[in-house]
Amino acid sequence: MDVHRENIDAEVRIWKLKRDDQNYTETMVWRKYIGQELKDTKEECRVLSEEKRLTVLEKEADLESRKEILAILREIQAEKRKLEERRLDETVERIQKWLNTPGCAGIRDLNSRLREPNTGEWILDHAKYKSWIQPIKNETKSQQTRRFERSMLWIQGNPGSGKSVLAIFLLDHLETEEDEYGEKRYKVLHHFSHFNHPETTTSSSAFRSLLQQVLWQGRNDPSIVDRFLFLMTCQKENVPSLVAESPSALIPFLQSCVDDQTIIVIDGVDECADNDECIKGLLEATKASSTKVLALSRINVEQLQRSVSPEQHLPLPKKKMESDHHLFSHRELKELLEDELLSDCADGCLGELVDRMALGADGMFLWARLMISFIQSPAHSKDKRMRILREIGFPGGLEQMYQRIFRHIRNSGETAYRLATHLPIWLNYRATAMGSKQTRQALSNAAVWSMGDQSDDILDFEKAALIACAGLVEICPLASNSEVIQPY
Repeated sequence: MDVHRENIDAEVRIWKLKRDDQNYTETMVWRKYIGQELKDTKEECRVLSEEKRLTVLEKEADLESRKEILAILREIQAEKRKLEERRLDETVERIQKWLNTPGCAGIRDLNSRLREPNTGEWILDHAKYKSWIQPIKNETKSQQTRRFERSMLWIQGNPGSGKSVLAIFLLDHLETEEDEYGEKRYKVLHHFSHFNHPETTTSSSAFRSLLQQVLWQGRNDPSIVDRFLFLMTCQKENVPSLVAESPSALIPFLQSCVDDQTIIVIDGVDECADNDECIKGLLEATKASSTKVLALSRINVEQLQRSVSPEQHLPLPKKKMESDHHLFSHRELKELLEDELLSDCADGCLGELVDRMALGADGMFLWARLMISFIQSPAHSKDKRMRILREIGFPGGLEQMYQRIFRHIRNSGETAYRLATHLPIWLNYRATAMGSKQTRQALSNAAVWSMGDQSDDILDFEKAALIACAGLVEICPLASNSEVIQPY
């Protein structure tokens, strides 16, 4: 029995040894497998780490490369912009040469220097100006209209009365006026016609001048420049000469360039050799929009008489101009006194001298400027200058102006010439004040005027008298609710 138990114990020990050996073998195999897995994992981590490092390097390289590419693109775009700007500038210069614009800048600069500070401001409060400057709302314009309606304001004045200087004030005011957003309220175009500059005294020069300003205001807008380029190309194909010959092609183009925010200022319409064509062209160019037109001239422009309703006429009021004359005369005489060109006693009677200057000017700034130039002559002593001021007379220089007026009257036709020569005789030698009806009757009896049967014949007579006399006469109301023609 004991032997049997020992055998069993031996077998159990053998089995345990075998089992332990098997477990050991299995453990060794597993450890070998785990070791290999760990080794593989470490290698994989190393590979991933290297891959990550290479990815970072690649991204950094891509970023640097992208920066280089972007820098090159920026340089290309900048060079492209320069080329486009250069092309645009060259195109604008070519169009300007093609337009052959008259030099109005010198006229504007001259009138700007002549303007006295704080003068002309009265017009901003004038009822007709305030009505004209208001936006035109809900007004349908006929495409066949022959009148400007409310879009035109006609400022009338005699030669030398300060129309051009007033135009300068209005231009400066309109060009700087801003809306509630701080943007310019108006797109202002202007033209000055002046007899001393013949290149400015045609309707073609006026429209070329207006278009040149449209081009300059839009010189940085390729679409506007391209439109001008198209017009120039079409004109060169059909008309080999420049546009100086006829403005017919320019008027429709100007019509496409103006809008409700545009204001056109034309000074010296009476100086324009073909002012009929100029006014008709402006009427055509503005008929499709609410573009405002401000015209300044003498009263003897027949086309303006026909195209502008009487409500839109604004004769320069002498009383309003008197304050401007006082400002001008006071400053000029004050400077003469400070420069010791007047006697010391002038300081005590400066107000009287200013009143004499304003009275002698009688609404004519040209007279006042010529008088100041005459007084400044070094040929005069201080006492002589004082005597000249106390005995205000007719300064030199006005003769040329009146010669131009008389030349215009002589060339205006036989009927107008007869009216212009007979009317001043009746006005200067009448025994008593004569209304327009009595004056018309007197000239009719002298076979100078043919009276009609229509009720508006008196209006025709007054208009004809103003035009024929080229602004040397004016219409003044009488106390009896009638009107009288009298010398200006």
